[in-house]
Amino acid sequence: MFSWARGRREKPVLIAGHTHKPVFLKTGKDLPDPKVEDLQQELDALRASGTATSEKVAELRAKIELLRADERQRNQQPPLKLDPPCYFNTGCCCFGDGDVTGIEIIGGEIRLVRWPNDKDEPLPEILAHTDLRAVLDSVQKQ
Repeated sequence: MFSWARGRREKPVLIAGHTHKPVFLKTGKDLPDPKVEDLQQELDALRASGTATSEKVAELRAKIELLRADERQRNQQPPLKLDPPCYFNTGCCCFGDGDVTGIEIIGGEIRLVRWPNDKDEPLPEILAHTDLRAVLDSVQKQ
């Protein structure tokens, strides 16, 4: 998708979604992914509570391993060099834990956001942001 946008004469900025790989100026590898840590904390708390069932422990361990395998696969792919910054991707619109990611254009910025925020409020958590005018100017110069 980046190659297509970069090769267009009209100099578009392409915003796409649902590839499971957020893209914001660089690569999804640069973006925080607290999912493994969150699940590990949940597993640790469950074990410490004394109410853990073998099924629930197995379910959480499987989710953790799946996320780690996905991370290993992503890390084997070469990073994107997004020059000019003409491609953005929301990643996955909805994760299994209920989190939703998206791209916002607001107040002169383009942002990669996740709902709910870190306090579990129905507000966006800004994962990455930059000045929209700078993005458009950079694309037009190419």
